[in-house]
Amino acid sequence: LFCWLWSKIVQVGLDEFLDYFNNQKTRKQPGRILPSGVAPNVVFDMPQDYGLENLAVPVAQEAIDALR
Repeated sequence: LFCWLWSKIVQVGLDEFLDYFNNQKTRKQPGRILPSGVAPNVVFDMPQDYGLENLAVPVAQEAIDALR
C-alpha cells in the first residue's frame, strides 16, 4: 500500500513542478541564440513566432501501444 501511494504522491508533486516551471517566463537575456523572456510552453506551442521550426516526428498510436 505504501509503495502504491508513495508513487502517486511523488507523481503529483512532479506534475505540479513541471507545470509551474514550464509556464514561468525566463528572464530576458540579449544575445542568446535560443528565445528568452518567454515561458518554455509558449515556445514549444508556437516555435515559428521565435524563428524556430517544429521538427517533431509523428508516431502512430499503435507503435506507442506496442512498446507499453
